[in-house]
Amino acid sequence: MSDPNWNKIQKKQQELIEVLDKELKWFNKEELDNTARRVTGYYKELWDRQEFKFTTFKAPLSETNSMVVLKDINFYSMCSHHLISFFGKAHVAYLPKKKGKICGISKLARMVVKHASRPQIQERMTNEIADELMKKLDAKFVMVVVEGQHLCMLARGIKQNASVMSTSAVRWGHSKHDKEEVNTLKDEAMRLFGL
Repeated sequence: MSDPNWNKIQKKQQELIEVLDKELKWFNKEELDNTARRVTGYYKELWDRQEFKFTTFKAPLSETNSMVVLKDINFYSMCSHHLISFFGKAHVAYLPKKKGKICGISKLARMVVKHASRPQIQERMTNEIADELMKKLDAKFVMVVVEGQHLCMLARGIKQNASVMSTSAVRWGHSKHDKEEVNTLKDEAMRLFGL
């Protein structure tokens, strides 16, 4: 993936800020001089979080009957409908296949951060995390639950300051898993998430 043209992005941000100030009188001189640079720096920081090396290891046979869970992963994202922040916690669980793969626990958190680090909707982000974990781990079972607070609903519109949106995605390794087994795994993951 080639690097974006950060100078062009900053120039367009500056143009927007100048139009907003001309029409709405929102900015002082320091803000007019520096806000476009700061916003572009924030976008660059998000961009830099999107790539990392996802290392895996052969799962020890004794570990393939144990669910791996990482809960309360903090994330910060941006609503792609309003370009306003949403944030919260994600919970990730997977069950390796026999003779399958496991990953370093930090990779689960990095996977959440990767998918949160661009304009998003929570529903898509939840599914993208589950899909990529399933692809990288070829696991027997993956479950992702995301709980988010959306400033597009907290600070504007209906202004529901205590509401939390929850989304979930479940993936399993092959069609041999019957519905009862998948439901048992989902129940175990939810219990381990504390939900």
